Amino acid sequence: PDDETVTERFKQGIGLARAEISVLLSYAKLVLYDELLASDLPDDNYLKDDLVAYFPTPLRKNYEKPIESHRLRREIVATTVTNEIVNRMGIAFVHEVQEKTGMPSDEIARAYIVARQIFGMQDLWDGIEALDNKVPAATQSAMLIECGRQLERAAVWLLRTCGNPIAIASEIGNYGDGVAEVTKNLGSYLSEADKALLQEKAASYRDSGVPEKLALRIASLAHLAPALDVVRIANLTALPVDHAGRAYFRVGERFGFDWLRRAAGHLPSDNAWDKLAITAIVDDLFGYQSEMVLDILYDAKAKSIAGNGKKKADTDAMIDLWAEDRTPLVQRSDQLVSELRASGTPDLSMLAVANRQLKSMVV
Repeated sequence: PDDETVTERFKQGIGLARAEISVLLSYAKLVLYDELLASDLPDDNYLKDDLVAYFPTPLRKNYEKPIESHRLRREIVATTVTNEIVNRMGIAFVHEVQEKTGMPSDEIARAYIVARQIFGMQDLWDGIEALDNKVPAATQSAMLIECGRQLERAAVWLLRTCGNPIAIASEIGNYGDGVAEVTKNLGSYLSEADKALLQEKAASYRDSGVPEKLALRIASLAHLAPALDVVRIANLTALPVDHAGRAYFRVGERFGFDWLRRAAGHLPSDNAWDKLAITAIVDDLFGYQSEMVLDILYDAKAKSIAGNGKKKADTDAMIDLWAEDRTPLVQRSDQLVSELRASGTPDLSMLAVANRQLKSMVV
């Protein structure tokens, strides 16, 4: 359809037909394949498993070495990575991440692979796909979308935080175990409000026939957005991941970061500029929260109290001690967030003001 037709469909709330989506899917794969093949991504040794998995099982068992030296090795790796990214993340994923980060396609592919491994997505996908004809297709689609959102968040974070080019094996080693620990302990980090949201989401999946463990795991993904930040903070401060996790989530609740991000998520994003503005505010809030947690933990270490933090009361004591040195700024921020909560539905400009106020506490 031409631009005029697309505009008219948008007004009517009508999307593309399946045949039209299929054409776009094909073009997206052709473009991404050419870009990946022209890069050095297919030469990365970490992708050997993707190469071997392309062949039938009997060949994998008996001819692994010849497969590794296959003369079409690069083309096969580029094909498998392309197909997985577009099939799992959609035709616009690479373009949207490029808009956010300015990174080339091969770097985005590396970030995707790292995120896939760190968050154990293959197990989640297998669990969701095993429910074919057992739960409504709409439920499976919703769960796959949750997986995609978490992968996109993680990929963008990795692209902005890690070096260029991303060392796939190294970054998986840097973050894999830490993210697994945050995932395991997530329930003990969340506020009562977030626990209620988590259980409500998990219950909606269970009511559709999703097994308890998988329902809870998928529902947890939205709360794991800061998992990489938590591990980074633990590494920078040389403190246990559990310690950093408790501090991070408590700061999010105490200073209103969690509530502000949820409010931003409810704002309308009818055009690309609105979407970019909302995304920028959410990213800023995550960034300021991370810097605040680092300040609090460094301050606690300097005052020889960083060994505490295993209990909520210990974490609160560290935060309160840090806040005492910034009483005017903290009081102003608390007042502003309270006013926004009272307003019910803050708009973009109100969130921008709150964003700037929170920034003032960590600059």
